[in-house]
Amino acid sequence: MKIYQAVYESRNFTFEGVSTTETEAKKVLLRALKLHTKQYDLDAGWYHKDDIYVVGYELGKPYRDRQEMRLT
Repeated sequence: MKIYQAVYESRNFTFEGVSTTETEAKKVLLRALKLHTKQYDLDAGWYHKDDIYVVGYELGKPYRDRQEMRLT
């Protein structure tokens, strides 16, 4: 099984969304950013969607720095 983690890093916070599809992980992350915008009364568009990245992980495999470690 594979899971996906969408990440956005601001100066003060790291936001994450995790799901079983890349699309859903992005949606979860965008929901977190919208909640943060409301909670902190921020202007819409304070974050840049182009700075969102998504990493896919397979359960049971080792990773370092978001990359699978090979046994070589």
